[in-house]
Amino acid sequence: MNVLWLTRKGKNYVGAPSTRHGFEVAVAKITKSTFAGKEWPLHIPGEHMEDTVKRLMPDVDWVIDRDNNLLEPKPEGINVAHFISDLHAKHYYDMRTPEGHITMLNNAGYDAIFMRYSEVYGTGSPSDIYKFLLPSAYWIPWSFDPNRFYPRPLRKYDVAFLGNVNAKVYPLRRLIRDELHQLGDKYKTFTSTSPKGKTFERKISEHLAGDKYADVLGHSAISIFDCSIYRYPLQKFFESLASGCLVVSTKPHGAESLGLIDGLTYVEINKDNWKKQLHYYLENPTEGKKIADRGHKIAHKYHTHEVRAGQFVKCLERELNR
Repeated sequence: MNVLWLTRKGKNYVGAPSTRHGFEVAVAKITKSTFAGKEWPLHIPGEHMEDTVKRLMPDVDWVIDRDNNLLEPKPEGINVAHFISDLHAKHYYDMRTPEGHITMLNNAGYDAIFMRYSEVYGTGSPSDIYKFLLPSAYWIPWSFDPNRFYPRPLRKYDVAFLGNVNAKVYPLRRLIRDELHQLGDKYKTFTSTSPKGKTFERKISEHLAGDKYADVLGHSAISIFDCSIYRYPLQKFFESLASGCLVVSTKPHGAESLGLIDGLTYVEINKDNWKKQLHYYLENPTEGKKIADRGHKIAHKYHTHEVRAGQFVKCLERELNR
């Protein structure tokens, strides 16, 4: 399988770019992959896709397009795929609805769309609205690097909160953070909000991110958050499970298919019971660890970069054989 990646190199950036980079490297281990996106040595600014193909991989099976390239026509005779994450809007194009985003994707000329989330809630649109994509659509959830996210021998923190506290998108997070501040005398807590700025403005070296972020999770018994009004199965689920944390969160879409079973591999919370659940597992750490251990196992079985890379390549092969 010959794959040409036009995505920007994400290794040194916070959050999604870094995770995507690890996934892409895992795909490269089982395919013939060439990277020619921004910040990679083979990148030529302004070069058209067909010229990059001719220069680097004339026998390409798939081109994975760069972000924010929905208006440029795709070359005839080349299979082009694209990854998307947020489904509620596409702010780069000032597109504020799923319907508008879908229209742009349908007109972009892609052969396949790979989705980090498959459904979206909280927008007023049907949750399964992305079924109206015309290109083949595949759900490829986030994944994690087990060399970065793993349990540390010592649990320094009883509970950690790491993330955005925008109340419109994450209605419970500010409440959770404030509660942890009040628990600081009784329990060892760690709280930190996510770095501000655009995706490719946030360097890992300048924030609590990368290995530093993974280290906090690896030293924490509980990782608590909500998964947003959109009910996305965020990266944080897999990173926290892999770190050996008891994951305490609102329920994301597709939870069961991802192995997220309330009381078995994670603890589901809502606006009415989150405080009670948090305090219960703080006071009963042995019960929490049993759930965390099962969550850790399903993370390694189903959600590593290597596992996800294999799923992705099978999708590419399936499309070629259609």
